[in-house]
Amino acid sequence: MDIRFFTLMIFLTVCSSCSVQPKKNQWNNDFSEAKNISQAAGIDGLKDQVLAAEYGNPNGVGNAIEVGNIMSGYASPPPGFTSLSSVGVGLLGLLISPDTRAARNSFFYWDKESKNKTEFYKNFIEMMESAKTDYENNNGTFKLKSRYSVEERTPLPLVTLKPYWAIRLSGPGCTTKKTEWGCGIGFNLAEIRNSYPPNGDKAVMHTDVSNSYSFTSFKICLINEENRKFECSWVSRGKVNQGFDELKFMTEFSSYLPEDFYIYAAPNRLFTGREKKIKAPILISQGVKHYFLIAERL
Repeated sequence: MDIRFFTLMIFLTVCSSCSVQPKKNQWNNDFSEAKNISQAAGIDGLKDQVLAAEYGNPNGVGNAIEVGNIMSGYASPPPGFTSLSSVGVGLLGLLISPDTRAARNSFFYWDKESKNKTEFYKNFIEMMESAKTDYENNNGTFKLKSRYSVEERTPLPLVTLKPYWAIRLSGPGCTTKKTEWGCGIGFNLAEIRNSYPPNGDKAVMHTDVSNSYSFTSFKICLINEENRKFECSWVSRGKVNQGFDELKFMTEFSSYLPEDFYIYAAPNRLFTGREKKIKAPILISQGVKHYFLIAERL
């Protein structure tokens, strides 16, 4: 037997039993809360922008339009992005660039209760259904119709579909008529791994936002049932929004989700109204929008 082949086989055998230990995150007070949390989740390619003193405390900024206007001068790279991550904003980059987690919408959370993937999947669906019920019981603006899968499925060879939770919305800017564009939102899970929560002392099960074929995604789609056309926020938002304030809804809905559940909205991937896209990345949790902004030091 070739000695090189023999050595390679031994190496692969040993490495197959190795497990990569999660790295504990060090909270950096020089970073924004949004950057610290996103970094713990594995979203690379983001940086904080310095907010001039005249605008006051970054946490006091009212809405994404204002933040976008403040940061719109950062044309290259896009607001909140490093120069490397800006390379991967295109479709090809979404597939191959290591930093384009920052260029797509996603969600992530840490589950301190689950002991295995089966429990994680079950808890995920229960968590989302509970949020839907709470939203409706508190007179939410939209009527929500959900569908979901709690199991991994393999409909085709080498293709594994992970659990998902999705809703159709009926309300302002979202129609249920077949000849008009309706609104759908999907939360798709990917691989589950152990990692440290922000400021956490113990690694727990966590959604994977890695740049692989199977990654956690959050997408909003305009859906025309008559001709089965889809315009989704995952890759492109070429279709003009019909008046659905996606940022407002996601912020409101997030208030019914656990405190360690985060929704990451990428630039140009979320609308606030007709032809109004957010211009800067935003991290949403429990009804609060966190921006990648730090105050200017005087």
